[in-house]
Amino acid sequence: MRRYARTFRLGRPFALLLRGRQDHIDGRVATAERRWRAAAAWAERLGTPYELAGANLSLGLQAGDREHGARYLRRAAELYDAMGAVRDLEVVEAALARTGGAR
Repeated sequence: MRRYARTFRLGRPFALLLRGRQDHIDGRVATAERRWRAAAAWAERLGTPYELAGANLSLGLQAGDREHGARYLRRAAELYDAMGAVRDLEVVEAALARTGGAR
């Protein structure tokens, strides 16, 4: 995936999302958050809303502060809704319900 992302810029946000998830699984939470923020920045720059929504979802699920996390989740919900990504939107809405951060 890294080689693909280096060759094709459009692959960078997704590669960063995946690497962030692996970092989080491995207990490297700060590194994961840094990668998710980078994924969001690249997604904004390249105009890839699905990856931007995924970065916001990841950041929202792992945020230590409830309101801060809900803000990321609401942004992910807006993006998924605009794209018509129904199943992804359902995941975000369930996460918002768990955190008490209604849309």
